[in-house]
Amino acid sequence: MTLSRDAVAALCFLALSVAYGWHAGSIQLFPGQEFEPFTPRTFPYALAVIGIVLSLAQLFTVMRKPKAGQEREKPQSWAGFDWGRVAALVVAMVAYGAAFKPLGFVIATSLFLAAGYLILGERRWAVVLGASVPVAVVFWALMTQVLGLYLDPGALIRALTS
Repeated sequence: MTLSRDAVAALCFLALSVAYGWHAGSIQLFPGQEFEPFTPRTFPYALAVIGIVLSLAQLFTVMRKPKAGQEREKPQSWAGFDWGRVAALVVAMVAYGAAFKPLGFVIATSLFLAAGYLILGERRWAVVLGASVPVAVVFWALMTQVLGLYLDPGALIRALTS
């Protein structure tokens, strides 16, 4: 039996979700925090459960037998992937990780999102900038102003404001 690439992707996502949920248990809690309704482990556990449910749903959908009179879809070839685009996205992710500390959250995230949109084929600059900069700024505002988390502005911003 050969697995379609959808089934392989569902199995990979299932493995990733299970591993993520398993490692969420290693998040350290402050003394007494384990009795609170929401802890630092709550959201990772929720993401793991959602990932497991969605990957199982995808796997069962792909593996089900066709109804009478319907043909099973032929498995799609791995050659059908746009591997150049995948590699470009991986390079963009690595560059994002490298640019995060010197450029800070807002600039690095805006550039990463813009690069991702360009790699995926968007060519209208108004859409690229309109979908990347506001998303980064709003997410930064939610994290810092609403949740009170510290996001490093980056060495460039610190140098300019000093």
